[in-house]
Amino acid sequence: MSTEEKLDHLKALVERLLELSERNDRAHIQIHEGISKAFDQIEDLKKDVANSKDGGTF
Repeated sequence: MSTEEKLDHLKALVERLLELSERNDRAHIQIHEGISKAFDQIEDLKKDVANSKDGGTF
């Protein structure tokens, strides 16, 4: 493999790593948003239970 071929191969590897890193960042953001929504839903459920006819508690 020539030096130019090695450089092209290395460039392709770095581009692939960058692509994977960007995907990981997006996944991390989506996970964080999902967790936040879940906590919001938990708080809403707590309010619903507290306001229910039987006066449920947590």
